[in-house]
Amino acid sequence: MENLKQQWKSILGTTAFLLAVCAVVTLAVAGTYVGTADRIAEQERIMLAASMGRLIEADQYDVVLYDAMGAPKVYRATMDDGTVRGHLILTGGRGYGGTVYVMTGITDGVVVGVEIINAAGETPGLGLNIQDASFRAQFAGVDGSPELIRSGVAGHNQIQSLAGATVSVYAVVLAVRDALVVYAELS
Repeated sequence: MENLKQQWKSILGTTAFLLAVCAVVTLAVAGTYVGTADRIAEQERIMLAASMGRLIEADQYDVVLYDAMGAPKVYRATMDDGTVRGHLILTGGRGYGGTVYVMTGITDGVVVGVEIINAAGETPGLGLNIQDASFRAQFAGVDGSPELIRSGVAGHNQIQSLAGATVSVYAVVLAVRDALVVYAELS
């Protein structure tokens, strides 16, 4: 009986110790998140602004449409004199490792370029190749629903797939397709 009590004391003591360690680690992680959340958000805003500037040069970028979660979805790129240079539309497509977020620059109904905003879940050396300039350049000039092709030479509104990354490429194609739909609804 005494031996059983001693075993339970040992088990409960170990359990209490592990719970305390878990609580301390949880508080440390939560504290780190709270302490860095503003800096992370600011870095994301800076990176987003840089992507916008690479797609369409303008003096200002105004949010004109929010998504269902209240996040900016469509920006209007304007000059100080009020001239609209185009629209930047943030959309996403289901990639191999999660959602691939794409910003599409559109001027007068024609895609001027795309920026991959987040593809963190895609496979390095395969799916992450969607970030390469040579792949993204294929979208410039697309003015209708882009079509993914796996072989042959890409024609107008056709996007050549990347070897081993078809799912990631298709995510970008769908995101650009969605951006063109949103743009058409704005017009």
